[in-house]
Amino acid sequence: MVMAATRCLSLFIFLLPLFLVAEAQSPYYNCPNTGPTYAAGSAYQKDLNTLLASLRANASVSPSLFYNTTVGRSPDQVYGLVQCHTDISPDDCSFCAVSSASQILQVCPSAKIAVIWFDNCLLRYSSVDFFGVVDSSQLALVNTDGISNPSQFKPVAISFFNNLSASATTDKSSLSYATGAVPYTDNTTLYSLVECTRDLSPKFCDSCLSNSIRSMSQCCIDKQGARILSGSCVIRYEIYPFFGNLSTLTPSMFDNVSLVGHNCPADTNQRSNGSFRQNLNMLLDSLSTANTTPTSLRSEVNKVYGQFQCRGDVPEDVCRRCAKSASTRIPDLCPDSVSAIVWFNYCQLRYSNTSFFGKLDIMDKYYSAPKGRPPEFSFTLGTLINNLTTLATTKDSPNMFETGSRAFNGSQTLYALVQCTDDISRSDCYKCLDTLPGEIQSVSRSSERAILLTGSCRAEYGLTKFFFDQQVNVTVPTGTGTGTDEPNSTRPPPTSSG
Repeated sequence: MVMAATRCLSLFIFLLPLFLVAEAQSPYYNCPNTGPTYAAGSAYQKDLNTLLASLRANASVSPSLFYNTTVGRSPDQVYGLVQCHTDISPDDCSFCAVSSASQILQVCPSAKIAVIWFDNCLLRYSSVDFFGVVDSSQLALVNTDGISNPSQFKPVAISFFNNLSASATTDKSSLSYATGAVPYTDNTTLYSLVECTRDLSPKFCDSCLSNSIRSMSQCCIDKQGARILSGSCVIRYEIYPFFGNLSTLTPSMFDNVSLVGHNCPADTNQRSNGSFRQNLNMLLDSLSTANTTPTSLRSEVNKVYGQFQCRGDVPEDVCRRCAKSASTRIPDLCPDSVSAIVWFNYCQLRYSNTSFFGKLDIMDKYYSAPKGRPPEFSFTLGTLINNLTTLATTKDSPNMFETGSRAFNGSQTLYALVQCTDDISRSDCYKCLDTLPGEIQSVSRSSERAILLTGSCRAEYGLTKFFFDQQVNVTVPTGTGTGTDEPNSTRPPPTSSG
């Protein structure tokens, strides 16, 4: 559903006094709410599948990491392009293209027109020839934290965006892509990225970026980060480095993927044999590569069932590292087990010789709660966790993942996170998270930071922000560039079906 700009913004402002809540970071997508659709088994669907296969295969072939093509004949002809940031490796570009081609079919089923954005790439297709034409529809994503002295920040940021835009549109070697950093205060640096799809002329690229900068100045310039996305260009800024050879992570505390805990069955009557271990290795390989999506995957290899899932806030590259670490460690931690689960700070991985998909698991449990100074936020924590649980189990939270924060004691802030695995129902998600408040209250009496884990859900809290910067969707006025105006869906996509 597309909401009017004023309604969406008023909802955003209403949430702020209570606690900051945001959706998963990536990907985002744009499908027409009322637009042309195709039928299952139709010629258009076959042409679309052929197109997506071609985009996947050719995304990283060109040095420009850009590929566009057309498949089929009218009226079933389909046009498509895929493009990666020029400062990522061909392997990362290929991975992003594969993920985009898979997810766009999940989030935009039967749509003849769609675009999906990941942090490092975008993929777009349409039944109408859009090559060389500016897409004027826009999606705004806004960091929930405000910037200090916004009236001082705005002219610095706008001038910086304009300079990057000029670089992207006048320097042929830039491939319509520019990044940079500029000091804002003694302790704050502004990082920004601008990019156009490489089918656009410099003139149309400039038009697209100008419209995006104008929209940015209207909706988002008082925040610590934001991006304006269209099918033809992207502009993004943050107060941390996120592109190129710079770290794509936020604070340095997020640099490491680390083991939290694991659980192996105590039943010694069931031991894995050579055949099982061979199938398990195949399963773990499929989960660690996660070729269909970088955030969540379920798989089955010869009656060995496995599930991998990252936290909803985790960037793609961190999720991939977590998948590799989990798949490497779990055989060593549970060498003879026919079922096991391992929890990392950013992901979990589970396997079994019996199917557990869609089944609520609250028996596998692990708590990490280092002892420390007794905190004074039990009531605030309980309220925050309950609110996040309610949000995570409603239809407006397709990922069953929420983060939030709440002030207490006048000067301190409490941060929390809840998530369920995406194979269970919303009602089971609520049941799972509802089992945790007692344990949370118990550990919160002696620990300022804790992670509570089950096989189907997790809850975390801390006095410093431990999750990645989140962004909420804000509808902005449509730009004035030429081209078709495709209505956008501002819903973040599910990480997988289930």
